Amino acid sequence: CPRPKFTTQNSTVPTCTSRLPSHPLTLYIMSTTWPAPELDGWTYAHNTIRLDEADLLATVARLNEKAQAGEHAEDWEIEALKTHWKMCYGFIEEHHHNEEAFIFPMIETKVSLPDKMSDDHEVIENQVQLIDGLVKSLNPDRISDAAKAATKDFMLSPTSINVHST
Repeated sequence: CPRPKFTTQNSTVPTCTSRLPSHPLTLYIMSTTWPAPELDGWTYAHNTIRLDEADLLATVARLNEKAQAGEHAEDWEIEALKTHWKMCYGFIEEHHHNEEAFIFPMIETKVSLPDKMSDDHEVIENQVQLIDGLVKSLNPDRISDAAKAATKDFMLSPTSINVHST
């Protein structure tokens, strides 16, 4: 799956379309939509999460295509997905904590925030925890390991494959 492609709609909102059309990605161009973009970490944070989501979805789509073609995921591919997800998950958790503990209370001193702001975090957190469990359950591809074991490279160098003990 190629990396997502970004296009601009109305010259201010770039949109990402990957092979997963149900997950368009909208990034806000801060220089044209915010009065002080260099001071707005909130938009940077949300754009970062959107970009990570697009990358993760593209990776999962690529691994799914490999599986559908009868190919096997390499250990490094699974470990890379797990590492990327771990970083993204930690960022989302920290971001939501910062919003709930610092940003929302500060905004509340000026205006009343709709309950939806915090309610959305609860919905997202439930989804993120489900994804976290699925990603953590991924294991090395034993069929791929066995296929490598029959190759000349393996016979020449038994340490050339990465076999994990369970």
